[in-house]
Amino acid sequence: MTCPKCGDVMAMTRGAHRYLESGLSDVTLLDVEICECACGERAIVVPHRAELHALIGRTIATDTKFLPIRAVLANHWRLA
Repeated sequence: MTCPKCGDVMAMTRGAHRYLESGLSDVTLLDVEICECACGERAIVVPHRAELHALIGRTIATDTKFLPIRAVLANHWRLA
């Protein structure tokens, strides 16, 4: 992958990534491609992003341990 910041080739490794882009602080992706450049730029390759977001949403909506999160989200949408 080419760095979008400087144009150099980025080094690619695999590892865990705390997926803050999901909007949740406790979602970690395992064994994802992590591209890093010498200039400091970093990119994560997330295949099937739409399906992943649907899975996260279904898990929050149906798993009982996420009841407090559902209450907060419901309240947020009611106030919006």
